[in-house]
Amino acid sequence: MRVVLKPDVKRIRNGYSATSSEFRIAAHGFSAEAAKMNLERAAQTFLAPFLRQGTLEEELELAGVPLDARTDEGLTVYCE
Repeated sequence: MRVVLKPDVKRIRNGYSATSSEFRIAAHGFSAEAAKMNLERAAQTFLAPFLRQGTLEEELELAGVPLDARTDEGLTVYCE
C-alpha cells in the first residue's frame, strides 16, 4: 500500500521544514530532501497503529489522502 503526501516545504532559520496538512505532522532537515525523508518516516510511525488494527484504509479515506492499494509491499509513504 502506497500513501502519497504533498508536503509544504519551507526554508527556516536552520534548514528546511516539511509539513503535511493531511496528518498535521511536520519534520525538518538540513536540506529540503532530508526534511521530506524525515516527514516520510514520521508519517510511517504515525500510521503504524492503524495498520496493525487493520483500519488504515478507512482512516486514509476519512482524511482524504490519496492511496495506491494495488501494491502489496506493506506500507510505503512517498512525498511528491
